[in-house]
Amino acid sequence: MQSKSNESRQPRGSVGLETVNGKLRIRLPRYLYEGKQRYISLGLEDTLENNVKANEVISDIQYDIRKDQFDFSRKKYKPQHLKLVINQIAQNREPSIIQLWEQYVKDQSIKKQWSESYKANMIGATTSHLNKINDIGNLHISDAETVYKRLESLNLSLDATKRVLVGLSAMVNWAKRNRITKEENLFAVFKNEIKPKPKDDTGDIDPFTAEERDAILNAIREDKFSRYKGKHKQYYPYLYFMFYTGCRTSEALGLKWEQIHLDKGYILFSEASVLAGTRKQIQKKGLKTQSHRRFPINSQLFLQLMLIPRRSEYVFVKEDCSPIKPNTFRQSVWKRVLDKLEIRYRKPYQTRHTFITLCLDRGVDVKDVAKWVGNSPEVIYKHYAGVKRYLQVPEL
Repeated sequence: MQSKSNESRQPRGSVGLETVNGKLRIRLPRYLYEGKQRYISLGLEDTLENNVKANEVISDIQYDIRKDQFDFSRKKYKPQHLKLVINQIAQNREPSIIQLWEQYVKDQSIKKQWSESYKANMIGATTSHLNKINDIGNLHISDAETVYKRLESLNLSLDATKRVLVGLSAMVNWAKRNRITKEENLFAVFKNEIKPKPKDDTGDIDPFTAEERDAILNAIREDKFSRYKGKHKQYYPYLYFMFYTGCRTSEALGLKWEQIHLDKGYILFSEASVLAGTRKQIQKKGLKTQSHRRFPINSQLFLQLMLIPRRSEYVFVKEDCSPIKPNTFRQSVWKRVLDKLEIRYRKPYQTRHTFITLCLDRGVDVKDVAKWVGNSPEVIYKHYAGVKRYLQVPEL
């Protein structure tokens, strides 16, 4: 009897796929049966089509184990329940792009390979773009060039097109590892051909002056341009904090009271609130460029933090304790205030650039500013040299 594993270096306690005498069988984790090895013999030939469905069964088993609903009789996972789908896939020789993508997403989701924000943004967008391609259900991995041309016809940005190709390339690599396909991964070639134009980081930096900053904060604190009493004022602590710490939006919205140490004189940024999809905000550990960082609390910031009512475990929420939604703030508050003050429109993210620029204006050492805002000194030099002409890397 010859037996070989279809997946190399399976982790201990995992579900595996094996070939025995040319037939597929699933190896179950020993801990399910008190240390005894158990298998599910699928009775299917080791073909590309059958590997597709076998891996789908494995995904179902992994899901049931995680949800504590595994069928110990194993009848649920027997091939007689799967013949209809197997035959459908067999007619196409191998699964279509969209079938394979759905299985890939399902498998990676069950294995918790992706964060919620990555699933909602990267994976969600790729799925949406693929479904816009004409006749996607009849295209296969061997039709990679056709898929690429159809993507181009959608008039996506270069960045968006490359993200889709990156996802499809990862999908094909996954399919090859699982012996679902033997096709060459042309998506990997196409994604490397796309060279998005580098962003002009210096051009994106357009800070407010100290006078503009103060005018904006005063208007929001006094509800000067609010259609409803208190609507703008509730955002004042949040915006003040953004202007006076230079933190990222996600860091401010993810900040909890337990991370503010007034007695020790510092704030510990260690979590971020990020957008998953178009509406849902989720909390994630770690920051964009580091796991955490400390920010010193000066007298200005100390007084402001002392005035914020503790309505929630999160520092910055609206008066009804609901989360602050950055897009809503920008559309209904920020734009209106800047327009009424006749201040040239810039995105709220310029609060970060304003803090950095004003610190440099006051002669604060670049290394200290970089440490406070979570960047490297090299990034500060590179991005702000165009704004502060005197800021140059010294010759050593």
